[in-house]
Amino acid sequence: MRKSSVAGLIVGLAATYFLFQLMPDPTCDDGWLSSSIGRRGACSFHGGVERHDFLQFLALLGGALSGFTTRLLGSRIVARSSRIRTPYGTLREYEAHLRKAGVAETQIQSELRKYKGS
Repeated sequence: MRKSSVAGLIVGLAATYFLFQLMPDPTCDDGWLSSSIGRRGACSFHGGVERHDFLQFLALLGGALSGFTTRLLGSRIVARSSRIRTPYGTLREYEAHLRKAGVAETQIQSELRKYKGS
């Protein structure tokens, strides 16, 4: 799995989790706070448990959109780096060449910055 896919999945799940945390606590339809919500018969004399289906849908949609956006931006960054030309082909090929030649990591990053900035 590509790094942008993993990042998108992590961001999407985290966003969904935090959006669900922002949802209001469950109450009865008439506003009554009951400690028995989650058990059978809760709020039976108060019109049933209030449902937040639309808010749950929005939380899931927000998480999915944030994950998709993260994946899309990550793949565009990768695509851009594969289009940059160097004396040894693409930026990835140049980085692989430097690593194979045993160049120090700081020097590799310095060399790659020269081309990324242009």
